[in-house]
Amino acid sequence: VGFSWAPTPRTPVPAPTQPAAAPHYFHSDGVDPQNERKVFAHYMPSFPISIANKDSDRDYYTTQYLPVHGENGIHAAYGGYLRDRPLPRAVSDRPDWQLADVETEIGQAKSVGIDGFAVDVIVPRATSKVVDRILGAAAAVGDFDILVTADVTGPLGAMDPGAFAADIAPYLSAPGAYHLADGRAVLGAFAAEQKPAAWWMNVLDILHAKIGTPVAFVPTFLTVGDSPESFAPFSYGFSMWGGRSPDAMTDTDLGRGSSMDVIQRTHQLGKLWMQPVAFQDARPGSGVFAESDNSLTNRMSWQLADQQHAEWVQLITWNDYAESTAMAPSVAHGWRILDMNAYDIAWFKSGALPAVDGDAMFVSFRDQPVNAEPTYPETSLTQAVPSSAPPRDTIEVVAFATAPSQVSLRAGSQVDTCDVGEGRTICTFPLSLGSFSATMTRAGVTVATAQSNADVTETPYTQDLQYRVVGGLR
Repeated sequence: VGFSWAPTPRTPVPAPTQPAAAPHYFHSDGVDPQNERKVFAHYMPSFPISIANKDSDRDYYTTQYLPVHGENGIHAAYGGYLRDRPLPRAVSDRPDWQLADVETEIGQAKSVGIDGFAVDVIVPRATSKVVDRILGAAAAVGDFDILVTADVTGPLGAMDPGAFAADIAPYLSAPGAYHLADGRAVLGAFAAEQKPAAWWMNVLDILHAKIGTPVAFVPTFLTVGDSPESFAPFSYGFSMWGGRSPDAMTDTDLGRGSSMDVIQRTHQLGKLWMQPVAFQDARPGSGVFAESDNSLTNRMSWQLADQQHAEWVQLITWNDYAESTAMAPSVAHGWRILDMNAYDIAWFKSGALPAVDGDAMFVSFRDQPVNAEPTYPETSLTQAVPSSAPPRDTIEVVAFATAPSQVSLRAGSQVDTCDVGEGRTICTFPLSLGSFSATMTRAGVTVATAQSNADVTETPYTQDLQYRVVGGLR
């Protein structure tokens, strides 16, 4: 999400979608096959790897979603629809290229320990076969589940219980759909509280009759309120969409509706908890963003999952580029958000701190100060939401070191340093204009490096408040 696609591009040619090797900077003893902890990534069907199987220099992302005047100028007020896109691939000669692209994404997710996609079902099945394709890809790849997640903020929410159940039932019966060990199909729902409890009970009864098995319902609440209590009689577990700033993931806020409050209420009701884990959130089209303090919110979310014994985690999101929450391999951050989260995924699923056995750095930054004025005359600039942490201009280095080392950040003639210990250490530096490089040294030997992939400027073409990430091992 960090580049303008102005006349002078600021983004280098992206790396291939499939890397030569997965990252190897930590070792985990693996996951007990009986461990029921699961990690799902929320998947938006509207942002596939390729929209029309065209060269990336003339596909829909490049010609319509990213430019200021794309899609007949409907996004011009906020500088274009998107600021990032999936890593492009070469034009495929496969007639089933859409299926192949989903299989690629599943492989990407599995490479960091993700167990499945929580697929956001947005439109009726009669109007789109995308969800069927995703279910088919999961079944073909194997060892990967689809948590069917009905989005009731769209057309599905206007259906009566019978029509809704008839639409969802084929998905739950598909081989790729997630089922519990006892055979129950699992149904998720986004913004489930927008439909009353009686409506959902009717839906679940109809689904039971249609598919021949009870349904384990795991709703995600956008606005929690009293929903856990009213939904408890017919639900298997709960989740919430959650906040995107550190204060939203603290373990000290016990106020009504806080993360700790909702987790505790969920477990007191005897229900499974699916912890939301996000990296960032910036929405040009809505004109809002939340300050995540680089990757701090992400780490605090994982900390809550571990400390509060979450049974599942929902990564928010795999690929919602419109909200800049995407963790999937992309042009702006490559594989690095995924590869950073791989460490916490392994920790969550194994219950043991992974051992760092390779040196690596992941460096996050914005390519413009928060208050930078774009040169393109945007009339709808993005502002921090009221619940956001104070916006900040920082470069953060997440260092994984096999032994005590020193991290140096060089920006122009300015050099800042930070001592790091064995394992994971966080270093934070002021954001500087221009390019920067980071090195990790030990006993005078450079063991890891990272280089900015965009110059930081006070005069960007468009406003872009996403964090880029550089470094890593692929």
